[in-house]
Amino acid sequence: MPSSRYLTKSRFKLAMECPTKLFYTRKEKEYKNTKGDNEFLKSLAEGGFQVGKMAMLLYPSGIEIRAKSNNASLSETSSLLQSHESIVLFEPAFEFEGLLVRVDIFVKNGFDIKKTEIIPNAYDYSKTSVDHQNDNYILYFGRISKEKGIKTLLRAMINLPNIQLKIIGDGPQLQEYKDFKINKSLSNVTFLGPKWGKELDPFLRNTKFTIVPSTWYEPSGYVVLQSFAFGKPVISSNMGGLKDIVKDDYNGMLFEAGNEKELAQKINQLFKDDDLIKLLGVNARRTLECNHSSEKYYKESMNMFNNLINNNN
Repeated sequence: MPSSRYLTKSRFKLAMECPTKLFYTRKEKEYKNTKGDNEFLKSLAEGGFQVGKMAMLLYPSGIEIRAKSNNASLSETSSLLQSHESIVLFEPAFEFEGLLVRVDIFVKNGFDIKKTEIIPNAYDYSKTSVDHQNDNYILYFGRISKEKGIKTLLRAMINLPNIQLKIIGDGPQLQEYKDFKINKSLSNVTFLGPKWGKELDPFLRNTKFTIVPSTWYEPSGYVVLQSFAFGKPVISSNMGGLKDIVKDDYNGMLFEAGNEKELAQKINQLFKDDDLIKLLGVNARRTLECNHSSEKYYKESMNMFNNLINNNN
């Protein structure tokens, strides 16, 4: 992680919760703030390692990450978490998108699968009709950000010049991906900006299918359920909860996250087969009706609550 920036726990907390306190971090050039003096905030800012020391008193068996370098602290944290079912760590290190975060205390208490109940999200499809008609394009809609895997999709489109891709949404990487489109001469890709509700519906209704190329562990892909409501198959990465909803060759297709060659192959295969698109689309709507209805969600939720109440009596 040679190019990462060091985001300390205190600076992260300051930036998220209390901009005024940034004035007291002695980082005037980086964090200068003119909201005014406050003796209480100043004392907190100068408190040093109070939280860490208190954590060590509360958890005397905890392990402190003492590695000095970023890479070493990340490696030590990862190794300890993987090798222990339950563990308490002081000053563990975590890295995400080039930022290193050190927290005062991290508690891992194991995992009992018997105490876990998964209830699929409900989706109201009652006002969405299905006609399985489509125009000559495919669709991505959602947040335009790195973890959504749009760069993988754009790279796949380089090898699919005769297939039109529409991208709907907004986000921090929008301009970057527009520039990528220009640099790679992707005349088959169109950015349409953000659209919601009735403005989005026609694009969903008329697309052949949708793409969900996420590279992070999506807990539950709401855009998948939106697509299924219109009877549209989804080509999705095999990340997180996506593979629990999208079943390969039943209501869509799965590909390895980040693999633009496999994604291009899946897009090309499905795009030219309208019969398969319809078959997968019928199954997509059936999946929604069977697994994600409001009635099913309510019934399973009430059963879980009743079981908890009965077991505690």
